[in-house]
Amino acid sequence: MPTPSILIDPSKPGMRQQVDSLAPTPGYCVFIDIVGSTAMKQKGMREWIALIYNCFANSHFFLDQFSPIKAIGDALMFYIEIPDLKQSGYTPLQIFDGLWQLATESDPNFPAVKIGAARCEKAYSLTFLRGNQDYYGIDVDMTARLQSIAAEREIVIEQKFYDDISADYQGIGNQEQFESYRALRGPVPEPLKGIPDKINAYRAAASNVLPKLLPIRG
Repeated sequence: MPTPSILIDPSKPGMRQQVDSLAPTPGYCVFIDIVGSTAMKQKGMREWIALIYNCFANSHFFLDQFSPIKAIGDALMFYIEIPDLKQSGYTPLQIFDGLWQLATESDPNFPAVKIGAARCEKAYSLTFLRGNQDYYGIDVDMTARLQSIAAEREIVIEQKFYDDISADYQGIGNQEQFESYRALRGPVPEPLKGIPDKINAYRAAASNVLPKLLPIRG
């Protein structure tokens, strides 16, 4: 279960101490953004509503039991805490593979997306809205910046997430099933807005050589 978010309320007694003692909540952050959504909305209402619905439904399909934390306009944010990922039976490689398949979806019934994903060590389960589960921290901001530099139908990840999926890939006997891993290119040090140091970024877009895989289910 996700770590309950602390509600930031300055009028609450002991709030300062609670904030000072707040520990990070390690996990995997994902931002999925629809490309060209403004132009898309200039089409008929039924069409763009259907496209956004299909995108959000596709995100749920490929990420299976994990639900988005929130929708930000035409984008979705997921945060998968590491204990929840382990309990689910999924691996970082499988999460990445699902995201890659989502990013490289070519069916015209689904709008193009771009994705940023990262393993976060400096993220905190807190919220400014009562009854809302949310996460804040520099690593969450970094993930959003990774999504912003992704191209259409591309996923961009950082070094820690890459190390996790690479370790998974090297330890399995069915490597041929993971075209997504072989599509990765990098690292390239990327300057990200508001992030002090350059981030080693890895990119993966569609491959036209190997057949597309079915989503991995638990």
